[in-house]
Amino acid sequence: MYNYKKLLLSNKLKVLLIPDKKFKLVVFEINMLIGNDVETKELLEIGHFIEHLFSLYTSTKYPCGSKNRDVFYFKNIDIDAEIVNKNIKFKLEFEPKHTDFVIDILTNALLDFKIDNEMFIKEKNAVIEELNEIIKDDEYKFHKKISSIIYKNCQRRFSQDDRLANTKKIKPDQIISYFKNYFKSGNMIFTIFGNISSKQKKELLSRLSQIPKGKYKYKINSLNFNTKIIHLRKNTNICQLKLLFKTSYILFSKEAYHLEAVDDILTNDLNSILLKELRTNKGLIYNITGEFELDEVSKNLSLYELTSVVDCNNIYKLLESILLIFTKLKQCKLDNKYFVNLRNKNKIEYLKKTYILEPENVISNYSKEYLWSQPITKLKQRIDIENELNADLFKKYCNKIFTKDNLVVCYESNKNIDKQIKILLNNFK
Repeated sequence: MYNYKKLLLSNKLKVLLIPDKKFKLVVFEINMLIGNDVETKELLEIGHFIEHLFSLYTSTKYPCGSKNRDVFYFKNIDIDAEIVNKNIKFKLEFEPKHTDFVIDILTNALLDFKIDNEMFIKEKNAVIEELNEIIKDDEYKFHKKISSIIYKNCQRRFSQDDRLANTKKIKPDQIISYFKNYFKSGNMIFTIFGNISSKQKKELLSRLSQIPKGKYKYKINSLNFNTKIIHLRKNTNICQLKLLFKTSYILFSKEAYHLEAVDDILTNDLNSILLKELRTNKGLIYNITGEFELDEVSKNLSLYELTSVVDCNNIYKLLESILLIFTKLKQCKLDNKYFVNLRNKNKIEYLKKTYILEPENVISNYSKEYLWSQPITKLKQRIDIENELNADLFKKYCNKIFTKDNLVVCYESNKNIDKQIKILLNNFK
């Protein structure tokens, strides 16, 4: 797999070098440990907005966003950006012959970011329309209600409607202020994947070292699981069921890799525990998905989400069946064949990924770990940790996570069955 070199510049900016002579392109990626979670009510969606605007890489030297886009397009420089709760990412992928230009336009934007006022208006509208798409989504009201309750104590409680209303009021000077406050050396890592010359690397690092010092520190927030049942009435015969479990683990932990394996055994195949029982044996559902959403900072914001869709007449039966499965898993050790299968599956994954190398995943995983001052975990190490999962550990995690105190039941249906659900929860320990 890929080798790497970690650098720490004089301004505390982290740089990750991942050379690869076989890779015929160069990738520059900026990852920042800021995201939606730094926003106050007055700054809602500003991170998303700057994700759009900074991707134009405008500065005093390169002031016109539309011209910059033209240059990127005709030089086949692929640009990408995204924002989530605690991360903003900007990526440029290009042919080596364009390295000097990319270094220049990118570092000018980092050191001398300016807003193209014409593009400000257009990108503002683009963000507005993107939010409108989310709001018009069929499941939006359900997600909105859930978030307003379980994230009552933190920034994630704000809805897309709140974000839309604030986006319409954002001014250019707020964007510049946000940039100056958060685009600091301690908040970012710069990754170079591929090969650039020593002269180019020296020039790039020299410019990056001029980024102002500073680092953001997150407050520790917690989920609100005091409301145990969340129901949204909807005129439909099809019900969506979500089970949310508090997990109390952070993303960068040995347990995080174990939990990936736990979810794999529970949901990731037609013969997985939940799907086999709920689909193959009982014919209640088509699919059920699971995801551990582990926070980078606060274990009290981490949860496990199970989601399925079922006929409204079968919602009680589905919930009862899931809780019964978890009760059995907490009481009895799982057959060792599941863990043998997990290790064989991981062996196949390792063979595939060493044969077909995936630069994007390597950049994402390595840079995120270094950004948050965590040891970089290579694929073999990750798989070895997952393979530690055994019947005793699996049972331990089930007993720690799948409890009544950790659970919130969310459902969207034409019938309110809260009373019946309460009875089920009272019997679930």
